[in-house]
Amino acid sequence: MGEPPAAIGFSNVTSCIDIQTQQERIPILEQLMHAATYASNPIDDFGIQYTPYINFHADPHTFVRIILGLSSPDESDVGLDSTIQWTIVNGRKVGGTLTTQGNDGREVAYTLQKAAPLFFRGHICGRATICWTVRDPATGEDLVVKDSWKSEDRVSEHVYLQDAVGIPGVVQMVSCEPNRGETKSLREFGSVMPKGFQNRVETRVVMKAYGKSITCFTSAMQVFCALRDAIAGHMEIYKKGTLHRDISLNNVLLGKPGAKPGSRGALIDFDAATHLGAETPEDWIIGTRLYQSIMVLRVISSEYDDPLPRDHLDDLESFLYVLIHIMFAYDSRGAFQSFPNDMQSWPKEHPRFVASVKEGLLTWKRPPVPVEKLWPIPCINLLLAYQEIILRFVDTKRNLNCRTREARREEAELLASNVDQHYTDILKLFDEAIAQLDAPEDTWELCYETYSDCSLISESSSDSERPPGPPKVTSLKRAAEEYPADQRPQKRSPNRP
Repeated sequence: MGEPPAAIGFSNVTSCIDIQTQQERIPILEQLMHAATYASNPIDDFGIQYTPYINFHADPHTFVRIILGLSSPDESDVGLDSTIQWTIVNGRKVGGTLTTQGNDGREVAYTLQKAAPLFFRGHICGRATICWTVRDPATGEDLVVKDSWKSEDRVSEHVYLQDAVGIPGVVQMVSCEPNRGETKSLREFGSVMPKGFQNRVETRVVMKAYGKSITCFTSAMQVFCALRDAIAGHMEIYKKGTLHRDISLNNVLLGKPGAKPGSRGALIDFDAATHLGAETPEDWIIGTRLYQSIMVLRVISSEYDDPLPRDHLDDLESFLYVLIHIMFAYDSRGAFQSFPNDMQSWPKEHPRFVASVKEGLLTWKRPPVPVEKLWPIPCINLLLAYQEIILRFVDTKRNLNCRTREARREEAELLASNVDQHYTDILKLFDEAIAQLDAPEDTWELCYETYSDCSLISESSSDSERPPGPPKVTSLKRAAEEYPADQRPQKRSPNRP
């Protein structure tokens, strides 16, 4: 009698065909909605393609070609990536291989670790990024393979990753396979592109594997070390002429267990990066709204006629908002608490409003009480000292942006020449906080003033409305002689991280 047929699901389907009689003709928009439902894994990242109606009585040859094409056993004919081959058991994918080109041009067949991708951005339009966890059969090393479709006018991510080879704290590329395909070739437009069509080019990059997302930390020490090393990596890649432009919670990973200093965290995803001095116009929209710098938000709001170029200070400010997100949403052991509703709404608010709110946030003298209770003193000290440094940069850049290019030239050049000092000041804060976390709790000291209440977010946007700035902090520890004679240095003992 033979074996029963294997179960069939969407993962086994390559082509879906709807048939309606002429009397049942449905509107084009509704047909497109049906097609979008089927297109859970679209091969073309520019949206759905459709043709005019075809009378198969008058043109049976075309009709037969369509049916044969959609039913083809050749995987590439129906839009599948033939470099990925699956092992099927009882109709289910249980493993497989992914073949790509190594740096020497030879094919390498990696073993897929899981049937499900590590990451998949399944939008009909966009880069359609998909990442797979694989293992090198020769070395046994775990790697990550990233496929994405970039806009034709953008520099491929692999160019920036090549510059980052050998830099700790930045994702390391093993090999790349650029220009694997183009959407214009899939569409077979010929030499004439339709109006509004944006060609996309596929790139495959093989990278070293790291730890989980930075949100998976289990101690304050672990998350601070990860952020510290990612910032240090950012510094080195910036010195080589690359600006990331999309620092966010999703783009910082923990290092592997037992990673050495320098590799305890890794900055990933250079899809939005740019080379310093690039001749292409600045795309200020690039980045994640929650973490965009105040200057970027104000430029998006058209507040400056001739703004300073985006630089490392904008990314360093974004790192601060990543730290704020972590400390406001999690406790020091990595347990999720809640994220303030006001901050959750930032992506939906007008950029001018978000910029004003962030300016108010930078002037806090202390964090909200829940944050104080859930994080140890060295972490609070670092947060407020980091805020103060960024506030100075924000004020400086705002003043420069209000002047003409000629009037600000000397001060702008001076600001740009102090790159090393800017990074050094922030890395020093992390190093001191990490050292304190490793010291006995009875040596921890507050370095900020206390008061009874503090609103979650100040919405003041002008200097006259801004509350007094935080006390000057030059180190994470406050010297005992700075306290009044009748006041002992304040200490508290939260749960040890």
